[in-house]
Amino acid sequence: MCRCSNITQTADCSGNHGNLTFVPHLQGDFRTLNFSNNKLSEITDVNFFANASGEVRILDLYSNSLTCIVRGAFDRFRKLEKLLLGGNSLTWKGVAAVLSGVTSLLDLDLKCSSLTSIPKDALADVRMSRLRALDVGENNIKSLDLKELQPLRFLKYLYAWKNELENLKSARLPSLVAVKLKNNHLYEFPDTCKAGTDESLFPHLRNLEVEFNNIGNLDKPVCLPNVLSLTLRYNKILTFKTDMFSARRFPSLNSLNVAWVEGRVLALPRFTFNSSALTKLDFSHTNVNFSDRSTVDEDVFGGCNNLGDLILTKNDFSTVSLDRFQKLFQPIASTLKTLHLGECGFVHFSQQYFSRFARLQRLYLYGNGVVHIPDGAFDRMEQLLLLNLDSNRIAVVTEQTFSDDTRKRVVHFDLSGNPFMCTCHLLWFKRWLLQNPGHFTGGTKGYRCANLPHTHVQHFETSEQACLLGEDAAWFTIAISCLLLSFFLVFVVFFRFRWHMRLWFYESCRERSSGKRRKRTKEGSRFQYDAFVAYAKEDVAWIQRELLPVLEGEWGMRLCVHQRDFQLGKHIVDNIADCVNASERVILVFSPHFARSQWCQFELKFCQGNVMERDDVMVLVALRETESRDMTGAMMAVLQTTTYIEWDDDTEARTSFWGRLHLALSD
Repeated sequence: MCRCSNITQTADCSGNHGNLTFVPHLQGDFRTLNFSNNKLSEITDVNFFANASGEVRILDLYSNSLTCIVRGAFDRFRKLEKLLLGGNSLTWKGVAAVLSGVTSLLDLDLKCSSLTSIPKDALADVRMSRLRALDVGENNIKSLDLKELQPLRFLKYLYAWKNELENLKSARLPSLVAVKLKNNHLYEFPDTCKAGTDESLFPHLRNLEVEFNNIGNLDKPVCLPNVLSLTLRYNKILTFKTDMFSARRFPSLNSLNVAWVEGRVLALPRFTFNSSALTKLDFSHTNVNFSDRSTVDEDVFGGCNNLGDLILTKNDFSTVSLDRFQKLFQPIASTLKTLHLGECGFVHFSQQYFSRFARLQRLYLYGNGVVHIPDGAFDRMEQLLLLNLDSNRIAVVTEQTFSDDTRKRVVHFDLSGNPFMCTCHLLWFKRWLLQNPGHFTGGTKGYRCANLPHTHVQHFETSEQACLLGEDAAWFTIAISCLLLSFFLVFVVFFRFRWHMRLWFYESCRERSSGKRRKRTKEGSRFQYDAFVAYAKEDVAWIQRELLPVLEGEWGMRLCVHQRDFQLGKHIVDNIADCVNASERVILVFSPHFARSQWCQFELKFCQGNVMERDDVMVLVALRETESRDMTGAMMAVLQTTTYIEWDDDTEARTSFWGRLHLALSD
């Protein structure tokens, strides 16, 4: 039921959930007694802790559903310094009873105890208490009158966070050193001056946290002569004013946090942070456009001549010019030691941007989308020890990016999370990375090759000989390769659309030569046939299956085909002569069979003579490829002087064939 450790001097009797209703006898002088999560409900017997050691300094009674603790229950613990009563349901009356009975108590934890506002004079009987720290966080104290805490004369640390606190009434508490009022509903900065005077109500206060509230201004007088740290982040201060945080109001302030302003900042005038005591300023995540002169004055940091740490992460520097940048940082450039400009859209910068930061030791430029680091951009920063450029878009780092002195001076480089192009240009960086692993940080992001999946910069391989070619040779090789590729693509396109191009070329030639062709007589001249077809009998199947259905069936032409149209009993020579003369055109269907047919050769010669006499045009169709050795002289002559139309079973070729044939016959 209890677990004891002589090493830590702890007796842990927690987590019994109602099965342990008394403190068992424990051997040894334990300094810490943990009796939390035991569902005690109440402690009504003053001898409840009779078996516990009188040497206990820390007593934990967290989450016991306690509603009542009898006065004197802790009298045995004469040396008790810290008491944890959080997670119970005590009243302020019960708290007063505890404090009045244990004068040695220094630290009281009352978190999550459903406490409400302190009743008037509830703690009036605890004037002898030496209590230094009181934590009442996560309760329901919506109104807090600090006058009710004045009996705690030695109180130094007051934590009243996350209470939905709306009304805070100040009173003199001269011993207070630290106050935490974060995560409440305060709309005004706490009163710190005695009414009508400049006397401080909290003359020894050093740390004040009022973050996560609704404070919109600091217009009221401020009397905090010794405050060193002020946290105002996550408030609604949209209009800052000159001397708002000046040394006159906060003479000792050295750390100020006004980050995460909830809303659009309307004004940052000159000398907003005018304090020579200020050494650290956090103005991050405010999304202020520092190039907007109507919002941000160039002397906004004026008077901060000892500022050493400036955090401007998540603001907008994307359009800040070099001149504007130098004027903004001129008052603090010689004193800054740490500068955060991460995620500021700081994409482009030159060597001059950081040349005046003589004492800067740590520079953070992560997440800015930086593509290129100008050679020598950080070489004038003679005290730089840490440079963070992670999660940008840097592809290459060369030997000229950082001088030899800079590489020796900077202790920590962080270039992780960048899309490095692992090529010949990155070989030097790879060697530097391998030779100085202790100088590079990067965590889980690492140094990876954007062009080589699952490859770290340290492990990528490339041919040293290929890299020796040099950039000019590489570009020449690329140019030649591109030229060859272009020729290949042109060839592929021509081959793919060769039939369409033939048709286009044929149409162009027909149009250019149309003026030279004979003019047909439009009146008085009549032909019996539109075209005479000369072909070998072995090709009659193609004539009947392909040619006749299109020319006669679709185009409505009348063809002369010898199997069908020659007159019976008439001499074949006379039939050829009469039919050719009765036809407006002549279609010659060349094929190997045509070359071997005597009658086809006769028809060819007769047609040649007939066309020459009539200044007509023969339409030449190449049905099948015929070897030149098989051709007759007449066929060779015709092929060399007449553009022919080639038949092919390919779909696109067929379309081109019929298009060209239609043009030839309709001219």
